[in-house]
Amino acid sequence: MNAAAESVEEEAPGPSPYDVFETDPDLEKNGVWLDFEGGFRLKCRPAGEDNPDFVRVYNELIDPVREAINLGILPDQDEVERRFLIRAYSETVILDADGNFVDRKGKAIPKTPKGYAKLLNDLPRLFRVLRRQTLAIATYRVEHDKTVGKG
Repeated sequence: MNAAAESVEEEAPGPSPYDVFETDPDLEKNGVWLDFEGGFRLKCRPAGEDNPDFVRVYNELIDPVREAINLGILPDQDEVERRFLIRAYSETVILDADGNFVDRKGKAIPKTPKGYAKLLNDLPRLFRVLRRQTLAIATYRVEHDKTVGKG
């Protein structure tokens, strides 16, 4: 074997494209627990095109107003899209919740799409963090720290 062929067979330093972009199908299907500072966690599937249920629900919601959005004539377009995203997240991305999952008064938040939607509406920063985490490839790789918001 010549030197050029041998160098191809040598292991390259650092991660390969597969290490960076390949995800675990079981984690994508069954979700991963994302631990948040404060003692609660959410079990989530990916958002966006990696979750066919998310795509279906979001499209069902947006289709009736899509033309108005495309024409730029929908009043409060950003708010409408945000509400649709929250509903799609609460119905298809968040699978479960655990830990200190309570509201401002210490009352348990229902572990239902309606409860999740209320939480995401009440806490827009949580929704922004959750969106980043559920769209990140690294969240659904096997070897990844799922702690969110810890020092």
